[in-house]
Amino acid sequence: METKAQDKRIFDEVKRIILTDQDLKVWGDLGADADMLDERRILLHNFLEKISKPKDKAKRRIKPKFEYKSIELVNITAPDGLKNFEVSEQYVNDNYIHTGSNMQWSSGGGSVLYFTGQGKKVSAKWLDSQTVEVLHDKDIIFTMKRDSSYFCGDEVKVIYIAK
Repeated sequence: METKAQDKRIFDEVKRIILTDQDLKVWGDLGADADMLDERRILLHNFLEKISKPKDKAKRRIKPKFEYKSIELVNITAPDGLKNFEVSEQYVNDNYIHTGSNMQWSSGGGSVLYFTGQGKKVSAKWLDSQTVEVLHDKDIIFTMKRDSSYFCGDEVKVIYIAK
């Protein structure tokens, strides 16, 4: 209504419900007394009158806020300097989504692990240039847990140790 994008089908259905007192019947069945039903009838008819009159000027739609944030838990470079292993907690609009990781080479890479559980302990260390050891809380339930990561002929083995 306010953005001048009213759907005629929805408007017609709302109008029908109000004019046939269908909503008031539901309220009555739920135990509303006569005074409450009269008050509700007045409010509904006022609402119908308000939505029946088109606005002169459309109100701008407010774009929903979408803010992505990542909190780094691990960021270590392999001894050969060719790849990096990262683990981070990820948030949208300050709501925790999941914890995920990435094995990253200079021009590519991919995910290694995912789990949900904000604040869970995860650490990692390179044992050599082809092996990374991930230490984690023993109660973590992984939704993805790869044993290796591979890019352009360079394969890294991932060892998980629950503490």
